[in-house]
Amino acid sequence: MTLSGCYLGVFINHQLAAKVGTGEKVTMYVPAGRWVMSAKSVGAGLCGTGLADRAERSVALVVERGDAQTYRLGADGQGTINLGPN
Repeated sequence: MTLSGCYLGVFINHQLAAKVGTGEKVTMYVPAGRWVMSAKSVGAGLCGTGLADRAERSVALVVERGDAQTYRLGADGQGTINLGPN
């Protein structure tokens, strides 16, 4: 999903892993271990304002060997980002 035309960045351990637009899907492969997955608005203009920083969401992940985990990412018109298990 996008936030007012902005892309949402998906971060793994604070490193940008993907930019996701409306209707897009991303698949990531990470080694077993503990990870932090975060999402926030990225880009120029309104995407780079303080709103984007306040709208960041993070979840802690524990990935076991062979795991497949699915998460849903979205944003509403007020800038609230949702990130959680699907």
